Amino acid sequence: MTDKIPYNNDALSLMRKLSDINIQLTIKKSEDKSKIEINGNNPSKSIIYEFKAPVDFFDFEGDTISFFDFKEFFTLFSVNEEPIINQNSTKLEIVKNRAKLEYHLAEIDAFPDEDEEYVEFEESNASFKITAETLKKFKTMASLTKAEELTFKIIGDKILIKLFYEENQPTYEEEFDLSEPASEDFELKMDSEIIKLAPENDYKVELNANGVVKFHYINNINIELDLYIAESEDDDD
Repeated sequence: MTDKIPYNNDALSLMRKLSDINIQLTIKKSEDKSKIEINGNNPSKSIIYEFKAPVDFFDFEGDTISFFDFKEFFTLFSVNEEPIINQNSTKLEIVKNRAKLEYHLAEIDAFPDEDEEYVEFEESNASFKITAETLKKFKTMASLTKAEELTFKIIGDKILIKLFYEENQPTYEEEFDLSEPASEDFELKMDSEIIKLAPENDYKVELNANGVVKFHYINNINIELDLYIAESEDDDD
């Protein structure tokens, strides 16, 4: 039996960007079947994310669907504009006019359970907003400076973000206003790779003084996305 899958291009495009964190993607339906959900992670970078969207943004048959390489699927899907996606047992059919491409899905139990939390966010001690344009600039500067470390330094009602490689090498920093003054000054050090992994977009960024940063995706199409990044471990420990 073949079932046509309704989908939303913006949702699939965002899933593709999230596959930079982990190319293996498992999409589940919520208990009430109203949403699709993805809990992804990259333990080596101490980053996890939680994605939710209305079920009709990718309404597949069954409760779970898995991809060995979502980047590959999205590349094939994107060859034609607005193709039809059919689901047939263990594969998807990408159809455009009289052309059809078959894409084989991963078995449901092919991947380990990714529900384990590597990062826990307790509360926000400071927050600010960052635009997609600014995030794009940080991505560029992270590459140009070959930065390995990203530092968030909170002082009163300001936050200083700094990209750093090593002494005597180029660095980049920029200051932002906090949404409201922080109750205490603190500093967090992250792997700069998170700048490259975060999809370009407007975000509300919240920081916990104990070592976790939360990026909340701002949009108007009813997609929910939160990325959580843990502070880098001190190599001297």
